[in-house]
Amino acid sequence: MSVSSFCLYDPSRTLPRLPREGWIDLTYRCNFHCRHCWVSLPAHSQPREEELSLAEYCRIAEEARRLGCTHWSLSGGEPLLRPDFDEIFACLTGKAISYTLNTNGSLITPAIAKLLTRRGSKLIALYGADAQVQDHITRTPGSFEALLRGCHYLREAGAGFTIQIIPMRDNYHQLDQMYALAASLSPSWRIGASWLYLTAARHPARNQEIIRQRLDAAAVNIIDPVRPHTGLTAKEDADDPSSVACAKGGSRMLWPCIMESQQFHIDACGGMSFCSTIKDPALRFSVREYSLAQIWDELLPALAHKITEPDEYLQTCAVCTLRPYCSWCPAYAWLENGRLSAPVPYLCEMARERKKYEEEWFINNRRYFQIAGITVQVDSDIPFAEPGFEECLKDFRVDEPGDDLIRIHHHYALPDLSRFADAELVYHKIPWAIYRFGDYWIYQAIGRKKKAPDIKAVAFFNDSHTRVDIYHRDDYLIRNCKFGSLTALPSDHIMLARVLADRQGCVMHSSGMIMNGRGLLFVGPSGAGKSTVVKLLREHARVLCDDRIIVRLQGEQFHIHGTWSHGEIPEVANAQAPLSAIFLLKKARKNRIIPVTDRREILHAFLLRVVRPLASVEWLDKTLTILTALARQVPVYQLHFTREGNLAQVLEEVVGPLSGDPAATPAEKRASPRAKTTPTADALAASEKPSAAPVTGGPSMQKRRTPPAAKGSSTYDSRRTRTAANPPSTLALPDAES
Repeated sequence: MSVSSFCLYDPSRTLPRLPREGWIDLTYRCNFHCRHCWVSLPAHSQPREEELSLAEYCRIAEEARRLGCTHWSLSGGEPLLRPDFDEIFACLTGKAISYTLNTNGSLITPAIAKLLTRRGSKLIALYGADAQVQDHITRTPGSFEALLRGCHYLREAGAGFTIQIIPMRDNYHQLDQMYALAASLSPSWRIGASWLYLTAARHPARNQEIIRQRLDAAAVNIIDPVRPHTGLTAKEDADDPSSVACAKGGSRMLWPCIMESQQFHIDACGGMSFCSTIKDPALRFSVREYSLAQIWDELLPALAHKITEPDEYLQTCAVCTLRPYCSWCPAYAWLENGRLSAPVPYLCEMARERKKYEEEWFINNRRYFQIAGITVQVDSDIPFAEPGFEECLKDFRVDEPGDDLIRIHHHYALPDLSRFADAELVYHKIPWAIYRFGDYWIYQAIGRKKKAPDIKAVAFFNDSHTRVDIYHRDDYLIRNCKFGSLTALPSDHIMLARVLADRQGCVMHSSGMIMNGRGLLFVGPSGAGKSTVVKLLREHARVLCDDRIIVRLQGEQFHIHGTWSHGEIPEVANAQAPLSAIFLLKKARKNRIIPVTDRREILHAFLLRVVRPLASVEWLDKTLTILTALARQVPVYQLHFTREGNLAQVLEEVVGPLSGDPAATPAEKRASPRAKTTPTADALAASEKPSAAPVTGGPSMQKRRTPPAAKGSSTYDSRRTRTAANPPSTLALPDAES
């Protein structure tokens, strides 16, 4: 199980070039002597006077703050080896919004753990599932026990942290056990560097050991498949010429790395550059000689203009057909060969494997669904099983995407949320806690634990809700159940309702049917009889859904579309029809239809039944426009009905004779003759008696499947594919029936 790093990236955004994020190595000394390490030195080998002093760090922090730096990433070596770490930590992070600390965890004391309760990301490296393997990798007896002790101190202090698994040849056989150990130590864990860099010092013995520890290219793609941070595959990225980094800078090789980045790196001795991987001395400038502003505004941009693409690159990597799949960059080339333009054979192997992997990935890890003219692309870090989705989604599955595409990507471990500590809380009511972070929305599906946050899943939506990365607490869902919704959250409509507002549509709490080619909408709250009406009429019409229907203006006419979000009746259809009439349901002793002409009354009724996501002024304005047009264009009636009697015949006043639907499905064509179509009261009552919930999947799933929640429950459980027969449709503006 791998965890893709979440990156708040939107290729459509343009930001001013500011040094927003600083990476800094406090020391290259380390108390471990890891077999794979490319930068560390023995704990007492580097003269401390060469390292930046506390006073210099404080000056750097203030200069960076004035230039716009809001985040620091602290690393090494082992940064906790600095005796003045607590003071350096205070001066760097005191006025920053957030920070990230990379450490092996072995030097964490109760005092350090208390210091690290300051909100930020703590990444703790894990090299083995037991002492034998970890100590072998670190070449330091007791390193495993020291790691566990450090994690214990962090948990005891209440300082959240992320376990970062570092895979290599000598621990690869323990990978599954390392996953399990990481999950037991922290709810947040991830794969760290899945391929190993060579040393900048070109030390022959160390490089030989690093090469020996490198995994085969195929293994790298299995345990940590690289998914571009745009959310696209390599092939899809390649279809956009502007997505190729080097193309953005023309012939200037380092242009995108310098001029389109908001990061900088300072090494332990004060050398500043644009990337932590850059070790070429010619590309670094000393903060002891220049101010940060001079380096950022003058010296680094000069490099971007000066260094061009040499013939070696233009004749090899630049024209390679595997370039879209390759992780090559000038920094990696310099580490491997001492030249910024040289090919890296190991990366060539990985590119070939990635291309092969991506072809398989399309088959195993991606599915398409279509609803109301919108294609929903659903990706998963773990391959989908077959069928993998509940029966209600079957009719919506398609083989290829359409023109209008929205994206969902499922991951199976929680991210470290401390990076988003400054996100603005905008809503908090079980099952949701919702935050605003820049142009993004963070939805946390939460449980009812009182002492600690019980986070079941975290979803990161872009502003338009057309793309979401969903991080589940574990992989139980994908391994043991079927998806009952595409987001596997309490409701897909938190996404669809926002998307539809931008497409002249909305989701209505209603049932819908196609009768004689005409779309009929039956609107009402829970208990109003939407499912009952479907039972009374289902043999005369095609059922779209008995609980949620999409209404969308297409051209100059409104259409209704079926959804998979059914209530009592599991019958759904991926079909549409022009909307001919809307019926506001009211149970009565006699069947009759009463026209409604007061548009204010109609609009009020629609507003009560429209499915509301986290409402914003923009969403409400768009939805009001749609509902106002709907009230003007489509006839609206009050439908007084009873379970007994001739409801079908009453509806003939609106839809005409019920002689049969030319678009009927095979099931509809098998319906009984008209004389037998009206169910009796006893038959309806019998059909509404509770029955055992069907169990899907094989015997192992039947043993582990959690029974569905009672109707109306909104409690999220990552072990269920649906949490309620009638999932919550609202966030900040609750539906009347919720």
